[in-house]
Amino acid sequence: MEQSTIVGTLIGVMILAGIGSAFILYPLSQNQMLPVIKPAPDFTLINQENETVSLQHFSGKVLMLGFLYTNCEDDLCSLMTYDFKTIQTVLAPSLGKDAMLLCITLDPLFDTPSVLKNYALSNGVNLSGWQFLTAYDLETIQRVVDDYGVLSYANELDKFVNVTNDNTSFNLKVSHGNDSQPSILIHSWVSILIDQNLMIRKVYTRVSWVVGAAIDDMKSLL
Repeated sequence: MEQSTIVGTLIGVMILAGIGSAFILYPLSQNQMLPVIKPAPDFTLINQENETVSLQHFSGKVLMLGFLYTNCEDDLCSLMTYDFKTIQTVLAPSLGKDAMLLCITLDPLFDTPSVLKNYALSNGVNLSGWQFLTAYDLETIQRVVDDYGVLSYANELDKFVNVTNDNTSFNLKVSHGNDSQPSILIHSWVSILIDQNLMIRKVYTRVSWVVGAAIDDMKSLL
């Protein structure tokens, strides 16, 4: 069995067994009021304009937060970008004013602000309502990855460094030959709905994500 298949299976098992709790699987039914799960972990990152922003910067807006990277070779990042574009179209009147889309890169050594801006513009992103966030070092992204329960690590075994398994996440440690070389990462789909008070209201995995339902969830909070 190929390594990617093995790792993909491992990710699925980890999500279901380790983090397939109320935090991840809070109700899929749109007929139930979205619960307040917990405060969204704060972060301070750099956006595509090279501006420093924190989660607090977006207080007062309904947020959909996702994780991707521009050199992604699987279908998760392209699908997230496509589905977020659908949200951008449907919620256009609210984005930038009452709501915001945020995408955090998993590969900050390659995804500099300028790379993220080019990616955004090439994908038809309206940057007034959708920002892409990065950091100057892996450690900063690692903290966000851990805080939000994202599984992400280098595909090549010789790039594994200090990988830990605590049934919630793998540490993201990527070694580049130089900072201009993108990494190849295996990662999970995690997107998070955050309300105006910066409280997590729902967490979506690839299994539970349906873009129409996510739009309805955002509308319910606006």
